Amino acid sequence: MAWFPGYGEFYQRALLQMGQSDSASWQNEREDEAPTHWLIALQGYPKDPFSDFYSWEILIYEATSHGSFHYEHPFYRSEVYTCIHKAYDMSRAFTEMARDDRIAGLQPEEQIS
Repeated sequence: MAWFPGYGEFYQRALLQMGQSDSASWQNEREDEAPTHWLIALQGYPKDPFSDFYSWEILIYEATSHGSFHYEHPFYRSEVYTCIHKAYDMSRAFTEMARDDRIAGLQPEEQIS
C-alpha cells in the first residue's frame, strides 16, 4: 500500500515560473520532464495528536506548468514555525525570491529574514 501524506493543512501559493538562472539547474534533463515552475506551500501539522495547536513549515517544490510535483521530495523545507502568520510572511519572502530568480541557490539549512 502506498503512503500519501496528509495534506489536510496544505496551502499552496500560485505556481511561479522559474527564472533563467533557476531553470538552468535542470538544463541537462529531458525538456519534457524538467520542472518549469516553483510551488511554494505552507504545511501544518498538530504539535501532538491531541493538540489544537499547529506547527508550520514552508515547502518549495519543483513543478511542471500543470502543477505536478513530487510530494516526497521537496526542493527546500524551512525551519518549523509555531505561528502561521510568521510562516505566511516567510512564504511571501520566498515568493519574492522566486520572482527574483534566486530559489535554486537555497540550501536546506539556510534561513532568510
